[in-house]
Amino acid sequence: MNKCMVKKDIIRADKDKIINQYQNDMQVSEIASGYSVALSTIYRYLKEWGIPLKRIAWNNQVKAKPRKHWKLMKSKELVAKMKENTRINNDKITYISFKNATEDQRLVKNIISHPLFY
Repeated sequence: MNKCMVKKDIIRADKDKIINQYQNDMQVSEIASGYSVALSTIYRYLKEWGIPLKRIAWNNQVKAKPRKHWKLMKSKELVAKMKENTRINNDKITYISFKNATEDQRLVKNIISHPLFY
């Protein structure tokens, strides 16, 4: 018999004791350490046995403050400079037609696969 099977059998045998401890507000970490198992194991068995879970720690967590949008953290001068750089770069970009690009690719592929000289 392996260790996991022994622990599983012990936990199932002590079902009533574990439920009573949990309902009497004993911390799950203390219950888990008493059986040398992980917290998730105790939570899994409680859920399997139909016990409503009360995770107090989750209710008491302090919610993080929402971050300001990244644009709000930049100075007006920096934002203006970024817009100007974008405008200059967009003037230099040349766009190609996808239809022409695929036609060119087809022609190149055709030339490579059928050489003119043998």
